[in-house]
Amino acid sequence: MGRLSFMLSGVQLGITVTAPAVGFIAEPAPAGLIAPALRAAAVPEAAVGGVALAPGLIDTDDHVVLT
Repeated sequence: MGRLSFMLSGVQLGITVTAPAVGFIAEPAPAGLIAPALRAAAVPEAAVGGVALAPGLIDTDDHVVLT
């Protein structure tokens, strides 16, 4: 029990480092779903990638904040 605080800190660090990595790996999935709708809405092609990336970043941030 004396090292509980140290272990919890290690777990939190692992979660914080893993969440953005998972978001980066999984980003193409939501981007692939959103990109056609953005193109249909006449969003400039240069902006489609950035706009499609936003939901993935929001999901990653939610995961870090809520754990």
